Amino acid sequence: MYTNKVTPFYIKFFFSLSIISYFCATGWLEVKPDTKLATPTTLKDFQSLLDNASIMNGSCPGLGEYASDGHYLTDNTFQTASNILKNAYTWSHEFVYREVTDWTTPYARIFYCNVILEGLEKSEKKEDGEYDKDNIKGQALFQRAKALYELTEIWAPPYDPHTSKTVLSIPLKLKSDINDVTVRATAYEVLNQIINDLSEAKGLLPLNQTYVTRASKSAAFALLARIYISQEDYANAEKYADSCLRLNSQLVDYNSINAEQSYPISPTNNNEILFHSILTTWGTSINFLIDPALYKLYDTTDLRRDIFFTKNLNGEIRYKGSYDGRYTFFNGLAVDEVYLIMAECSARLGKVATAIDYLNKLLLKRHNSNFTPLTASTPNQALDLVLTERRKELLCRGLRWSDLRRLNKDPRLATTIQRAIAQNKYSLEPGSYKYTFPIPDDVFQLSRIEQNPGW
Repeated sequence: MYTNKVTPFYIKFFFSLSIISYFCATGWLEVKPDTKLATPTTLKDFQSLLDNASIMNGSCPGLGEYASDGHYLTDNTFQTASNILKNAYTWSHEFVYREVTDWTTPYARIFYCNVILEGLEKSEKKEDGEYDKDNIKGQALFQRAKALYELTEIWAPPYDPHTSKTVLSIPLKLKSDINDVTVRATAYEVLNQIINDLSEAKGLLPLNQTYVTRASKSAAFALLARIYISQEDYANAEKYADSCLRLNSQLVDYNSINAEQSYPISPTNNNEILFHSILTTWGTSINFLIDPALYKLYDTTDLRRDIFFTKNLNGEIRYKGSYDGRYTFFNGLAVDEVYLIMAECSARLGKVATAIDYLNKLLLKRHNSNFTPLTASTPNQALDLVLTERRKELLCRGLRWSDLRRLNKDPRLATTIQRAIAQNKYSLEPGSYKYTFPIPDDVFQLSRIEQNPGW
């Protein structure tokens, strides 16, 4: 599913750029780039940067997945985990917290995008063979917006429109100049930039791309829907989810999937995938065991029970349903998520029949022929059904942490997560400051930006 069309000419460029990107990510230090560094100037150069899948589509922030519920680590697995993961899993800052890939790689991605966008401003060509300037610009804007949004879901407080112009969010990097001073922007400034980038991108991107590692128009609509629902802006989330489904509403029929395979869902012929990306490699099914309480939510007609999970001889349950088709966790954009966004928004806006219709369209592709379509008579009944299915369908995609952050604002939906490691017990209460991670130690020490409250 990944494509990485990096030619040998760019190997030195990518290596050097990665080093510079790290410094950019950890404080935009006074580091001068190598004057011999190959400078991208052509449309082909810019597309090659975007096609560097390890930076542009890999290592998306996964710490929130470790911190969320629905799975657990054994004591032995926890003891062998990195300090970064131990902190995330216990919602603490007990261990050294440096060189956090979840922070550095998204900022490297943003740096790439800034290089591309600045280069395109100087480029006079609109097209060059297979390379199109508008398409490339749209991809860069999409990638920058996605990286910024994913960073905010870990290191910025849950968005509140009433305090957004004063509450600090993440550093907002819109230039490739590594001497640009690092400061934290407000939540309003960051969200406004994300929405502006995507609003421009959706007008530039084509309906379809050669590879799903490149953003398309439907992917931009899907990302806007994901962002707006995380902000509890259900009218806009519904609007963009609908725009996405008008372009692509294909669902995979799970009746056609062989559940006996190690990783049953192949990304090569999965028409649901709108944009392909994965979480950091420490967010993998190798580490996690699934909470039996979550597993019990899947009834006997639900094909996901066997497609998503496997049990070992000890009765431990592991996840195998990643849309990446292997042990790494998919966090890209897919049609099933968009159906669930439409269903939730419809329920919240009082359109019960529409909510249930979208939900059943999805579930008919997830259950065997004995499935009885769901019904609801009130918005709250519909919402409860949708949120249950959202949890069952979108697990291990890096979305649960975002859902907890927003759903915890409603006392009816709030969740307290509890864990025990050896003799130590940990608890994460709704509204806790721990729903915003501490700025990594090395970033804080080098840049001296403000630390998040409570840490």
